[in-house]
Amino acid sequence: MASSAGSAVDGIGVGENDGTTGVTGGGPRNPLICGICHDYYNEPCLLSCFHTFCARCIRGPHLEGKLSCPMCRQQTQLKDGAQLPPPDQLIRQLVELANSENPPCANCDKRDKSTMYFCTTCGQALCTHCREHTHRAKMFSTHEVVHMSKCAKDTQRRCSTHGEQYIMFSQSAKCMLCATCFRDTPAEARIHCVDIESAWQQASKKMERAVNSICELQAGVKDGLLALNSQLDELRHSLDSEKRALNTFCQGMQEAITKTHGNVLTELQRQFETKERMVRSQLFSLGNALPVLQMHLMLCTAFTSGATKYQFLELAHPMLERLSRVAQLGHPSRPPLLTAHLKTNYKNDFARALQPYVGQVQTPKESLYDQTHTMSQPDPPVIQSSKAAQRIPTKSDSGPFSNHCRTFDTQLKELNQQLHTVKERLGELHRDVALLRKANTPPLGTRYEHVAKDCRVLEQQLEYHQMELERLRHVFRSALGRTTV
Repeated sequence: MASSAGSAVDGIGVGENDGTTGVTGGGPRNPLICGICHDYYNEPCLLSCFHTFCARCIRGPHLEGKLSCPMCRQQTQLKDGAQLPPPDQLIRQLVELANSENPPCANCDKRDKSTMYFCTTCGQALCTHCREHTHRAKMFSTHEVVHMSKCAKDTQRRCSTHGEQYIMFSQSAKCMLCATCFRDTPAEARIHCVDIESAWQQASKKMERAVNSICELQAGVKDGLLALNSQLDELRHSLDSEKRALNTFCQGMQEAITKTHGNVLTELQRQFETKERMVRSQLFSLGNALPVLQMHLMLCTAFTSGATKYQFLELAHPMLERLSRVAQLGHPSRPPLLTAHLKTNYKNDFARALQPYVGQVQTPKESLYDQTHTMSQPDPPVIQSSKAAQRIPTKSDSGPFSNHCRTFDTQLKELNQQLHTVKERLGELHRDVALLRKANTPPLGTRYEHVAKDCRVLEQQLEYHQMELERLRHVFRSALGRTTV
């Protein structure tokens, strides 16, 4: 009976906690070996998590009377004034049973049941090495040494109080009784006593049922671990998929932003070059007019300062006629009404480019270009052919046609502003002329000339833009033809 119990204890194997998932790993180990010192338990203590350790392995000051398990980190509350958890009596008895079944060598503490011997004279266990070298002395020549497997064991346990063999088992007191103990037991308690064999069979059945329940619980825990591991794999897969989708989304947004940025910069550069050409042509015109004006001013200064009265009267009328013709050359006396602002609808362009990524954008207000084209063109028919629908570009398109339309929209706004300014100046001039006529003052011919010159400059700009429209009409047709193909 003791031999079978000892072999069962030695054969039990449990895995050590890996500290991460709570899964046992590292292979089976002897359940009577401490997980810290890797030796048989010495004064085993039981924690609230049902892990057992030697008292010396967990001894030490503990904050707030709490002990953290070295394996699962669960907290164990110590009793008031206690430095250690309660002792594990079951493990202590199992260690004692294992020591009786497989005692260590009396000289070197080695344990190896297959190669151990027992000196019946000394009553001590010996390993092979100590038997050959230590127990071969002359003083031990009369000692009887046999193999551990041939060592006779007492199969009958005796009462520690009376020295008699156990014959009964008390189910109420949970202890074995010898004949004397049974006689001393009260009559009402004897009904709970059974013989050793019956008690052993009943306890074996209960142990079997408890082991089966633990096995079922172990199977459920394993299934839970597999399910959690599978869920963890799915989480990792979902993380990788979401990362790939996010990277693809961000890359698409970056490409759309880069493309729109290039288109806006190209449009801005085109507006700059167009206005730069106009300003340079005006600078060239003014630069050519300035030397002529300076030369005639110097000529007039020299003539008025050096000529006599007779010379002055003789040449004054030709000089006035010359100055009048110079004034009628058409050179503007000040820069034309040309705005120096460059404007692009970059916000709307970026909003349209990012619409597939961030959702629907708000429809901007109708521009001057859209207003003029809506007023000049009739409403399209409700029913259109598929080919005609393909040839008509949408407003949300970001191609060259839409860019040109937005460019001319900006130019039309600028021309409209210039025309409005000229109209205001003409209205002011008409009011001033009316006031001067009422005051019988001579008309302001110079102001008329300035307004006339501004009108001529505006007319030149309109002609230039008209030529530009004619030139780009072919570009629109070719671009439209490529989009339909």
